[in-house]
Amino acid sequence: MTYTFLDYVFGKCELLLIVAIDFTKSNGSIHDPNSLHYLDPNNKKENEYIEAIKAIGEILLYYDNDKMITVLGFGAKIPPLKDKASHCFSLTGNIYQPEVFGIEGILQAYKKTLAEIEFNGPTHFAEVIRFVNEYAEFLPVTSDE
Repeated sequence: MTYTFLDYVFGKCELLLIVAIDFTKSNGSIHDPNSLHYLDPNNKKENEYIEAIKAIGEILLYYDNDKMITVLGFGAKIPPLKDKASHCFSLTGNIYQPEVFGIEGILQAYKKTLAEIEFNGPTHFAEVIRFVNEYAEFLPVTSDE
């Protein structure tokens, strides 16, 4: 039998939302209106990352009971070690506590990170996948059956 997303939801499956954001140079500067990360100084328009986080996050967050979201980034030089790109870092600044509360928490961490990092590259997200895989290995698996 092939299960659908709704089968899991109706079966009381809980999601753990994890967001990873690409901070490579290929996305463009936060000052370039054509950039995916562009921050409008007049706050008239949200950038594409903020729009995507809100649109997708608000749907998936509904299925995350505690609303605590792990927020990661990749492809940037981060302080204090700005000599090479990091391919998996926490937007909270603490890889041991990478969670924020709700969509607003993601957006605050994202905007704060934009001001602190230097876009770099290349686009390698294998470390993010590895981190999420290791994180998931320690989560409890329960069943009502």
